[in-house]
Amino acid sequence: MLLITLFILLLLIQYHLPKPQKSYYTKPNPSQPNTHKNHPKPQWVINKIIYLKAIMGNNTGCRKIANTFNRLHNTEKVGKTFVANTIRKHQYKIQQQRYRIKQKLPLEVAINHTWAMDLSFYSSQMLLGILDHGSRKLLCLNQISNKSSWLLLGYLCLTIAKYGKPRKVRTDNEIIFNSFVFKTFLKLVNIKKQTTPVASPWCNGRMERLFGTLKPIIKAHYIENYFTLNSFLTQFKAWYNNQRTHQNLNGKTPNDIWYQNNKNRHK
Repeated sequence: MLLITLFILLLLIQYHLPKPQKSYYTKPNPSQPNTHKNHPKPQWVINKIIYLKAIMGNNTGCRKIANTFNRLHNTEKVGKTFVANTIRKHQYKIQQQRYRIKQKLPLEVAINHTWAMDLSFYSSQMLLGILDHGSRKLLCLNQISNKSSWLLLGYLCLTIAKYGKPRKVRTDNEIIFNSFVFKTFLKLVNIKKQTTPVASPWCNGRMERLFGTLKPIIKAHYIENYFTLNSFLTQFKAWYNNQRTHQNLNGKTPNDIWYQNNKNRHK
């Protein structure tokens, strides 16, 4: 009888004791990004978002900035809501960062030392541009029929035959500029290949500024066919090299810098 009473008491005690709660916490893995909503972001993340907003402009949305940040950094991930809140809280810092970017002078580069290559589009037509960094001289501006590495190398060889060989060629991370054919050719002719980071068009800013000047002008003209477009590109190239002045060239045109006796000229 005593054993039965003790057994019943043990059952009652076990029934009334609080049950241990199941823990849903998992130890964070340092090799994977922490995406918890309440996780405080490091200061460098906030600074990077401020920089991206300042350099990408007012018309860039929070989703675009978040996608750009996530492509550049794998250790931290941000969402559009966090980006929106950060931009709302740091409007003054964004204006300061934008002012510093505009006031910063680009590094001086020797003439014919580094060339920039990039593609742009007008309607359904593809345009290829090649620009010299040191003088801002527009070396090549042509309409191309397809995005082929062999075709781009053909225009590059024609430009080298006319203006000489540079030491470096800077392009974005598009696959046609980083193909085996393109990179092997540059290696054989002893030209160093520079590739800008992913989603960073400002790293090839001279070429982006060229297309930024071209597109508003070409939209203001009536382009009827292939021959009209080629004629317009030839006229634009002559205007850009002979009449278009640049603030960072002390008010001179690209041809003024290209043909002057510059001691920094790469031969």
